[in-house]
Amino acid sequence: MKAGSLLVVGWSESSNEILAMAHLVPEVSAIVFSAHVAAIGVSRVVRGQGGKVADRTLEEVRSVVLETARDSKATAVLATANIHTRNFPSQRLFERAGYEPRSVPSGEYQQWICRLDAS
Repeated sequence: MKAGSLLVVGWSESSNEILAMAHLVPEVSAIVFSAHVAAIGVSRVVRGQGGKVADRTLEEVRSVVLETARDSKATAVLATANIHTRNFPSQRLFERAGYEPRSVPSGEYQQWICRLDAS
């Protein structure tokens, strides 16, 4: 991870194991604070359980991004992710979290974007 990157980790208190993680790369300009979700994953232990853990992980990503953005004084807050065009479970996950495809796919990946409410 590069300096300034953020790591969101979710764990089970009952079993004391990591269940999910997300790697975020923030970028700040004078007007926009953006965070790119470079990776998100859930443990094999919880895969196939309706996406609850993955959904919760993206909710936490949203919270972390907004909290970090408040310190930047930016007027707009965005989150982005590059998703493989054939990774339909990831596409559904990000869609449930409010992300939308931003443009035509570039190769095998498409950028998805979510404007976050900074107020």
